[in-house]
Amino acid sequence: MAEKTTLPTVPLLTGDNYFNWRVKMESVLQLKRLVHVLSSNRPRGDAKKEEVDARDEKNADAVACIRLSLSDGQLLQFANETNANLLWKAIHDAYAGPAEDRAIDAGEELRNIKMANTESVNEYISRARGLAVKCASAGLNISDRQLVYNVVRGLNNKFNQTCEILKTQREKKLDDILEILREKEKELQKKSGSNGQEAASKHRKGFQKKKCYVCGKLGHIAKDCYHRKEYKPDQEKSVYGKNKKDSNKINSGKNANLACEDKPDFVTFQAFNVSTCAKLKWDEWIIDSGYTSHMVPDRKYFIDYKPIKDKVYLAGKHNVLESKGIGSIRVKVYNNEGKVTFVTICDVIHVPKLRSNLLSVIKLLERGIKVNFMDYKRS
Repeated sequence: MAEKTTLPTVPLLTGDNYFNWRVKMESVLQLKRLVHVLSSNRPRGDAKKEEVDARDEKNADAVACIRLSLSDGQLLQFANETNANLLWKAIHDAYAGPAEDRAIDAGEELRNIKMANTESVNEYISRARGLAVKCASAGLNISDRQLVYNVVRGLNNKFNQTCEILKTQREKKLDDILEILREKEKELQKKSGSNGQEAASKHRKGFQKKKCYVCGKLGHIAKDCYHRKEYKPDQEKSVYGKNKKDSNKINSGKNANLACEDKPDFVTFQAFNVSTCAKLKWDEWIIDSGYTSHMVPDRKYFIDYKPIKDKVYLAGKHNVLESKGIGSIRVKVYNNEGKVTFVTICDVIHVPKLRSNLLSVIKLLERGIKVNFMDYKRS
C-alpha cells in the first residue's frame, strides 16, 4: 500500500505575495503531477475518449488546487473559469503587473537606503535585509553582492573611513560586514564616552573658577549661595551692592514682557536699601539679578490671571514658597521726561507669602530689555 504524501500548505493569494504564491502553487501541482495542465490545452475532437477524460480529470484537480488558495473575493472574481490553463493566465494578468511595480519600488528603496544617525549597526543591517526579502517577495531577487554594495554605500558619515575600505572588499558576505561595523561602532561609542567625560571635567573645572559676589567664595554663583538668606530689616547691605540708593533704567524693547503705553526711551524704577524692605509700599519693587521670574504677593493687582499651583525656590537652601498663579499687572512709573506712564509686566508669578514685589533682571534680559544700574544721589 502506497504511503500518503502530505502536501505543503499554500498561503492564500494576496496582492503582495503573487510571485511567492506562484512558486509554491507550481510545487504543489508538480507533486500531484498536474503542473503540465497549466501549459497544455484540451485534446482535440479526434483524440481518444480515454485521453480526453484523463485530461479533464487532471484539469479539474488543478483548478480545485488553485481555487483552494484563493480568498472568497478572488473565488468570485475567477468563478467562471474552469480551464486550469486559462485560470492560471488570468491570475497572472491580474497580479503580475502590480507585483512588478512593487518590485521596482522595493528595489529603488534598497538602492537608496541610508543609515539614520540614531540607528545602530544591527538595526541598519536588519532593515536592509528586510528590504531584500521584500524585493524577493515581489519577484526581484537581490544577490549578496548587491545587498553588500547598497549597505556599504548607505552607511552613516561616522563610518566614512570604514566605508572606503569596504568598497574595495565587495566579495565579503553581509555577516562579515556586520562584524566589522559592530567593532567600529564599539570603538566610536568608547571614544564618544571618553570625550563626554573630558568635556564634563572641563566644565566642572571652569565652574570651580566662578566667584560668588555674595560670599566671595569660588565654586558657585550668587543664585546658588547658601549665605543669601531671606532679607531682614536690620540688614544694611543694599540689594544691588554698596550704594544705599540706586536708580535703574530699563529700556523698553520689542516683544519684551515689560510694555509702556506711551513708548518712552526708558522708564525708571527706584531701588531700595534692603533695610527699608519692611516698609515698602505695594507699588514699590525690589529689582533683583538673582531671581529668574517676576513675583508679587498680592492677587488684586493682576489685570489677567491664570491659577497655577507650584513651588517657588528663593535664595537660600530651604526657602520654598507656594505660588498660586501667573498673569500680568500694570504699574505706574516715571519716564525719562519725568512724566507718569503705565507699564504692563507680563509673566508675573503670584506668591502670597512673598515679603515684597520682585522684578527679575534675568527675565528682562531674556526678553531683550536692557537694564542699567546707575548711582543716584539726592540733593
